[in-house]
Amino acid sequence: MPMPLRQSLRVGSYLMRQKLARNKKFPLLVELEPLFQCNLACSGCGKIQHPEHELRRRMPVEQAIAAIEESGAPMVSIAGGEPLIHPEIDTIAAELIKRKRFVYLCTNALLLEKKLEKFKPSPYFAWAVHIDGLRERHDASVERDGVFDKAVAAIRAAQARGFRVTTNTTFFTHDTPQTVERVLDFLNDELRVGPHAIGLDAGQINARVAELLQRLDLAKVAAANPFTLSGGEKRRLSVGTALATSPQALVLDEPTFGQDRRTFAELLRLLAEYRDQGGAIAFASHDELFVDAFADARLRLVGGRAT
Repeated sequence: MPMPLRQSLRVGSYLMRQKLARNKKFPLLVELEPLFQCNLACSGCGKIQHPEHELRRRMPVEQAIAAIEESGAPMVSIAGGEPLIHPEIDTIAAELIKRKRFVYLCTNALLLEKKLEKFKPSPYFAWAVHIDGLRERHDASVERDGVFDKAVAAIRAAQARGFRVTTNTTFFTHDTPQTVERVLDFLNDELRVGPHAIGLDAGQINARVAELLQRLDLAKVAAANPFTLSGGEKRRLSVGTALATSPQALVLDEPTFGQDRRTFAELLRLLAEYRDQGGAIAFASHDELFVDAFADARLRLVGGRAT
């Protein structure tokens, strides 16, 4: 998943300030560990080997926030242990978000569905779910059966509630190029993620994905990692991903960027069909041709003011 535009701009601005200040060393992302305790007992994890009194310790909210404010870093990765065990982890995340820090909350997802109601979707917040491979490989890695299925179900539940979800994966020396490719294909199959999240069956998902791939001229790159696509292909994929679940409303940013005449026309047709079926669309665009052809109403920004 690419970094959102808001985050890219904020991080880019931070890096520029550091460069102008001639700071050679500075924090970009701080890893915050508010506890060591975990609800899994993976053999390769050294943190759970701490003495019992250390495993019971919990970092106070004030200490966690003060550490991040002192660092000045724009991004925070909350790790552990398993952070969702911490009784005030939602407060820590909320306070960091309030300070406009970009927060990645790492989790094995065993408690994620149970704890979701304590969190609110935000452009400053993302879950980072631990996925070490497909079902057999992941469950062997964490030494417990059923964890992979629970994690995938939790990811879909979080996405259905509007949360941004990322994953983190550790590859080991006994992994092969084929096993690495399979797990990355599974995690990067972006057109299927939304339909899975709203509970469509496999047949419905396959039909919807096949239609979008064909109409968006992405069939030839269907097996490719999204990060290897061209700018125009990535833009069509992002629109297709949004359309895949037929939501009630869409908010799009420069949807026609990087398109040729044919792909521009097909995007216009897809969005028009969605609109005619009752969907609402708000979009930002510098493409006057697209605006003239599609918009029912427009708001211009001139000199920082809406007219």
